[in-house]
Amino acid sequence: KTHVMHFTSSRPLPTSPVLIASNPIETEKSTMFLGIKIDPKLRWDQHIAMIKRKISKSIGAISKIKYLLEVSTLKTLYYAFVCPYLFYCIDVWRKAARCHLNSLIKAQKLCCRIILNAHPRSESSPTI
Repeated sequence: KTHVMHFTSSRPLPTSPVLIASNPIETEKSTMFLGIKIDPKLRWDQHIAMIKRKISKSIGAISKIKYLLEVSTLKTLYYAFVCPYLFYCIDVWRKAARCHLNSLIKAQKLCCRIILNAHPRSESSPTI
């Protein structure tokens, strides 16, 4: 389970392998650490894609049962199955590029529209 990851912004990566007791340690391009997908440049695009896949499954389940449950129960499901993925270790990855975060914002808005039985293209920002 031991591997090496070199964190860099633009410098070339070292070519010599890291050795422990004369055994080379495998270099990884990304890794999971405490449920967070980390890459060498800390771009968070892989982590956000992983979160989106996970919450998409929950949104699909909520969508299928929305006709059987009340809005308050659907909100509870949202807080149980979607929010934990969105807020887990957010202090670490919240500074990701806006283009990556937009996919999570869109998924969250879709879930809210499903819960409220709103049209998929209805306005989501407050109006004045």
